[in-house]
Amino acid sequence: MSERALEATRELRGGGEEFDLIVVGCGPAGAAAAITAATRGLRVLILERGSFVGAKNLYGGVIYLSILRSLLTDDELSSIPFERKIHRRSTMILEGDRAVSISVDNPSWTEGLPNAITSHRREFDGFLASAAMARGATLVLEALVTDVHPGDKGTNAKVTIANGEGITEEISSKFVIVAEGSNPQLLQRISGSKGRSPAFSLGVKETIAIDERVIDERFGLSNSSGVDIEVLGATSDVRGGGFLYTNKSSISIGLVVDLADLGNKRRRPEELLENFKAHPSISPLLRGGRRCEYGAHLLNEAGHKNFPTGPIGRVLFAGDAASTLLAAGIYLEGVNYAIASGIEVAKLVADANSSMDLEVLQRLQERIAKSFIGVNHKRLSGAFEYTSSKFAQEKLPKIANSIADRIFTVSDPEAKAGFMRAIRESMRDAGVGKGEMIRELSRGFRIFR
Repeated sequence: MSERALEATRELRGGGEEFDLIVVGCGPAGAAAAITAATRGLRVLILERGSFVGAKNLYGGVIYLSILRSLLTDDELSSIPFERKIHRRSTMILEGDRAVSISVDNPSWTEGLPNAITSHRREFDGFLASAAMARGATLVLEALVTDVHPGDKGTNAKVTIANGEGITEEISSKFVIVAEGSNPQLLQRISGSKGRSPAFSLGVKETIAIDERVIDERFGLSNSSGVDIEVLGATSDVRGGGFLYTNKSSISIGLVVDLADLGNKRRRPEELLENFKAHPSISPLLRGGRRCEYGAHLLNEAGHKNFPTGPIGRVLFAGDAASTLLAAGIYLEGVNYAIASGIEVAKLVADANSSMDLEVLQRLQERIAKSFIGVNHKRLSGAFEYTSSKFAQEKLPKIANSIADRIFTVSDPEAKAGFMRAIRESMRDAGVGKGEMIRELSRGFRIFR
């Protein structure tokens, strides 16, 4: 934390400024909470540890926008910063040097408020922060929060910020929303019960600079349209998956791997990423590019198992701090769930503030459970474990690619094998019996039905 941030908070206190809500972190969850609370008339302070909003984020996917209709004005919606509007989504399954892909093209996804966009987080998060400040929220940058005292019915919560030399400043507020992402140290300080069911993954990403015209030609794009590709079989022998998506004049590519499995197998994430980039189906898409960014980020994929069951004193959690990331195979969504959780938590805080009844906060679990966050997490319970299983990670890619080989390889003068024969032979090559195949496909159907 800088001296500037310490001085800013001292000035706020010295000026007699009192806050109804302190939001720790100005990512999508924190900004959404601040916008919601400030719109409801609360005095809001946002503490962001980065030197600018978005400085501490590593983003590796697309942003789904429909949730913003309930947060922003029409003018703001039309001003959302984006790189490309996603009109094609693909799922690619790699095995060895082979690949099978399924793509969905839908030009209507780019009309009006797009279904999804790619966007640089420093621009997107900064846009949301500006919307919060336009509604009266106060933002302090370079504010490193080292501790949070939850408070109780008769005592406000307190947030401790500090610089690198151990100088601290304490700010009190009626309520605190922690939206600082997967920060287990801070969460553990607030409550020893947080993080009881961790499922941490490591996300690594590179951004490859390529001329906009080359990207358009290479991917068959035009008019700021874009592509998002989710990849199974991209992480060698480590559980996880890969992604690739197009920006205006760059391509972002990366992996999300199980942190424990990565350590157990003594693999380096950068090694896995280089192998992924070298795959025959991936390397032509990156040809001629120049790496301009590399980063890594911790992800909490525990999901509903680690949802907060209620507040801790006057402290609530949102976004990754509340384990809202949906990691469910074909569904990998984080920003929209973070925004939704920030909105829901801030509404509860506003209700508690107006009624002066802390018992209102106890409705948190019920509110989240009834929202699309809870409904989708519950319905897709088990998806993360299923897509991380040996069947999905190793056997399914081999079966899928072997079936495609047998169906589409012309073997004249031999007769074509036919689908059933191709399936039987591919299962045999993958070491999968009929019983296992039926059992695993049934399990997958029950999860995604």
